[in-house]
Amino acid sequence: GCRVFLGDSNVEAFPVEQAFRGLGRDTWTTRSVAVNRGSSGERIEDVMERLDLCVRDLQPKELYLLIGTNDIWWVQTDYQDGNLGAGYERLVRSIKELSPQTVLYLQTLPPIDYWGEPFGAHSFEECRVWVDRANTQLREVAAKYGCRLIDLHALVSTPDGRMIRRYSTDGVHLSLLGYLRWLDEILPPGREKRRVWANLSGQLTDETSATLSEGADSPQMIYEKKRADWMRKVHAGSLSPDDESAYRDV
Repeated sequence: GCRVFLGDSNVEAFPVEQAFRGLGRDTWTTRSVAVNRGSSGERIEDVMERLDLCVRDLQPKELYLLIGTNDIWWVQTDYQDGNLGAGYERLVRSIKELSPQTVLYLQTLPPIDYWGEPFGAHSFEECRVWVDRANTQLREVAAKYGCRLIDLHALVSTPDGRMIRRYSTDGVHLSLLGYLRWLDEILPPGREKRRVWANLSGQLTDETSATLSEGADSPQMIYEKKRADWMRKVHAGSLSPDDESAYRDV
C-alpha cells in the first residue's frame, strides 16, 4: 500500500512524491509508494469532502494528516478560536470507516508566525493560543482513537511558540529543511532514508545551506549541517547514497 499525505498548503508543497521516487510501487495498483493529496487553502471541512478520493479509493497503508491552520488563521466559519477537536474527531472516524487497515498519523499544527505584513485576520498571540488549543485537542483525539501522533509543532518551533527560521519560508509554510525535519520523524535510519535524502539533494540550494550557518551549533544543527554536506556530495556525484559508512557519519 501507499503512503498518503493529506491536508493544506504545507502538505501540497511537501515534495513527497519526489522524495520517495524509485522506492517501489504498490504491486497491485502500480501507484507510487507516496501520494500527495495536499491542497492550498483547505480547512477541515474541505478535507472531509475529499475523503472518498483520498482515502476510500487509495486505501493507503499509512496516512499523514496535517490540517487546521486555515481554520485558525483565516476563516473561522466552522470552528472558533482553535476549538478544532470536533472536526478532528469526525475526520478520524470517517478515515477509519473508509479504510480500517490504514495506520493514521496525526501531525500537530506548526506555529502561525507570519513574517510579512499584514499578519492576517488575527494577531500572533491569538494564533499561538489557538494553535496550542487545537494541538491539545488533536492529542486527545489521537489517544481516543489509537492514532499515532507526530508533534510537528515541537519539531519546528521555539520554546515561546515562534517558528524556527530555517524551517520556514515565511513563518507559516515549511522550507526544505522543515520538510526534512518532518521526514526524520517518519523514517527510521536506513536505506530508505538515504534514498529519500538523495532524491531531495537537488533542492538543497545555497540559500538553504546558508540558513544552517545561523545560530549556535546545537546537536540538531550539527546533524543538519552534516546531512546537508552529505546531500551536496551525493548530488555532485562524489558520494554514493549506498555508502553506509558516510551515512553513519551523519
